[in-house]
Amino acid sequence: MIVFIIGPAAVGKSHFCRCWQKLRPEFKRIDDLPVVLEYIELDKILISGTGVRETKEKLLNFADKSTYLKTEAEEYINILNASGNIPAPRFTKEMDGGFRAIADPGVWDEMMRKISGGLLKEKHYLVEFARGIDPGYLALHGITERKIYLKSIECFVNSLGWSAESDLGIVHIGAGCDERKKRNIERRGTTGQYLPDTVFEKVFKRDAFTRASNDLSKITDTETVLIGSKKVSVFSITNDIQKTPDNLDNFLIQAASDAMKYFGLS
Repeated sequence: MIVFIIGPAAVGKSHFCRCWQKLRPEFKRIDDLPVVLEYIELDKILISGTGVRETKEKLLNFADKSTYLKTEAEEYINILNASGNIPAPRFTKEMDGGFRAIADPGVWDEMMRKISGGLLKEKHYLVEFARGIDPGYLALHGITERKIYLKSIECFVNSLGWSAESDLGIVHIGAGCDERKKRNIERRGTTGQYLPDTVFEKVFKRDAFTRASNDLSKITDTETVLIGSKKVSVFSITNDIQKTPDNLDNFLIQAASDAMKYFGLS
């Protein structure tokens, strides 16, 4: 089974995955953050201020060690060889405080294709990812905000190379913006997941996935959505209240157990 763990930045997705794995350790967690970080690292090479020769060496080293972006690095090298100039960054753009964000909306789908590679039909996976509200992505697919996550999941499923439609589930974790902003600030200097305040406000102030009931006061909620032509069950959790570490663990373990029952896993 593949269970997608979705929700905006700083909502508690990774913590929830760890709690799920305490109950069902056979589920392997994957997420797209390593791909995002590779895109940023790759484009930073082009603006590092080094000369053509040094930049080419850095790109070659990147291509040699990259897990996901060897082809993209080689494309930059080919442009450099053909023109003799360092190409402009294509995948990311600089925002406030030197933070780099995805610039090409097509990259969001490409990331899902990359992390879906190598998954086995007989195994179990937790696929964790966040999506902000990217006008370019909405325009690319002609979709509404609520379908941002669903389109990404559809792209992932279509890239698997085997049919997973009968064995999918979605856990959506929600929390109010003020609580998420506090958690984001607590991440500063500790993880690669921290976002500058202005970026957080612009991209993640609103949750791209609103529940059908639109009622965050409910601790849990359920619904079904369409991924392509397939109905997929969604279990939503409100993780909106500041808790002690032990209480938060207990809350999320119980929420994971409830989600498993909803998906018919226990």
